[in-house]
Amino acid sequence: MNTTHTPGPWIVARIIPQDGDFIRQVKAEDGPVCFVHDLSDCQQEAKANARLIAAAPDLLAACKRISKALRNAPHETQNAYQGIWTDIDAAIAQAEGTA
Repeated sequence: MNTTHTPGPWIVARIIPQDGDFIRQVKAEDGPVCFVHDLSDCQQEAKANARLIAAAPDLLAACKRISKALRNAPHETQNAYQGIWTDIDAAIAQAEGTA
């Protein structure tokens, strides 16, 4: 399975009118990544979803750095953060399609 994604950073680029509703475009440097429908009854939720999607590359990179730091940490630290480390590795696997 291909585990690569469009490189970040991603931003919420613009709102495009469409049939009375709006679409928020999440964009990378080389073009659109996805579109989030911004229906009139859930505008705040659509804005939040678009921001979360735009943050995905940075969140994934941060999770990988944390996982690597824990892997290289003393055994006591690894044990203390085992639950969080497990969650981080699960999130990485889900993002990369290896879960």
